[in-house]
Amino acid sequence: MSELRKEGDIYYLNLQLYDGVISMPKRVFVELTDASGTLLEPRFEIPHIVNGDFRENTKVMPNESIVSAQYFVYENDGTTPDITYTIPKDIYLKDLNGEVIHENLDAKVSSIGGSKNTIEVSGEILEIESISGTIEESEVSGSIEEIEAISGEVKDGC
Repeated sequence: MSELRKEGDIYYLNLQLYDGVISMPKRVFVELTDASGTLLEPRFEIPHIVNGDFRENTKVMPNESIVSAQYFVYENDGTTPDITYTIPKDIYLKDLNGEVIHENLDAKVSSIGGSKNTIEVSGEILEIESISGTIEESEVSGSIEEIEAISGEVKDGC
């Protein structure tokens, strides 16, 4: 899952064990990393609410383009990993809607949207001679119309 968040917004960590209360008691921990995999926050526990639902709602979106939340399920002792469950990951993307995204590009994002594996970005080019680049091993496609607008898609490399 990926969600857009403005810097300073709360983002919600949530893991629902598929078998609910049958497997309890369990403990769930989360590690937060940035786009390059650098640890933003060391592994911490999120509380069990009810029926295998674990939630945390106090984390604030930092000034990072991407925050990845990797979940880990442990037995009740908190040290023995439970290998019954797949290890899910949530992705939080910095919402750049209305912000200048790069000083040298001199562009302003007017909308961000998309689906599971595609992020659609549109905006206004304020001044430009040419555009080229690579986005972390993913395909970049787009078009420039009258050197005043840009639209395109950033597609997941998968």
